[in-house]
Order: sequence, then structure tokens, then C-alpha cells
Amino acid sequence: MEFDEKELRREISYAIKNIHGVRTGLFTPDLAFEAIVKKQVVKLKSPCLKCVDMVIQELVNTVRQCTLKLNSFPRLREETERIVTTHVRDREGKTKEQILLLIDIELSYINTNHEDFIGFANAQQRSSQLTKKRAVPNQVKIRSPSVRPHTGHQDHFML
Repeated sequence: MEFDEKELRREISYAIKNIHGVRTGLFTPDLAFEAIVKKQVVKLKSPCLKCVDMVIQELVNTVRQCTLKLNSFPRLREETERIVTTHVRDREGKTKEQILLLIDIELSYINTNHEDFIGFANAQQRSSQLTKKRAVPNQVKIRSPSVRPHTGHQDHFML
């Protein structure tokens, strides 16, 4: 699945503007995030279903290759291939239903309270912390070579 970062940023900007409307809100970026995430999650449906189709095709091909070893028993080969292929095809429908259900579940609630999601307030806080860290120049502590780091005792050098 491919996405264009510029297009995604443009969508986020439009979503923030659309959610603001005529008034400004405190939680707009989270709502904009949810709108964008939902659009991205919907885009997952097609690749997921295509993946299921590819796996099913590969399973059917594998079944055929395995049943070729039963050529000396033609009826057993045909019946085995039919039973296994039918079972795989039955599970294909249920698998697709479960994938669509999972995507619908993901669309129904975007957890912006999760610890991995920084949100707008935390993003501002992190940004200010990074700015403060950058403002302080890099300080390097130089140790004397004659002082051991762990014990603090001086080494005695003999020539």
C-alpha cells in the first residue's frame, strides 16, 4: 500500500480546517487525526482481501501438487483434492468476513488515549522539551586520565 506524504499532510490540513468550522476548538488535531486515520484504515480493505485471495490460490496450488503424488490412486487423489479444496474455499468466505469485521471494529473507535499516541497536548509538550534541549549547548565532560572512573583513586605511573 502506497501513500503520498504531501497528500497526507494536505488532507490533515484540510481536516483540521473543516473540523474547526467557524469556531476554534481545543481538541481539533485529535479529531482531524481520527478522520485521516479512518480514511487510511478504509484503504486497507482492498489489499487485505487481495491477500486472502492470493493465499487461497497458493493453498489450492499446493493441494494440487500434493495430490499429484497420489496418481496411482486416481479416485483417492480426486476425492482428496475435492475435499481439501472445498474446505479451503469455505474458510475463504469466513476469513474475508472476519477481516472486514476487524476493519469495521478499527474504524468504530480510534484509541487516542493509548500511550503510543502522543496527541496534540503531548506533541506540544515534547516540542517544547526538544526546543529547550536544543537551546542548551552541548557540554562535554572531560575526565583526567590519571583518575579511575569507578574508584576515584589516582593511578601511580612508574617509569
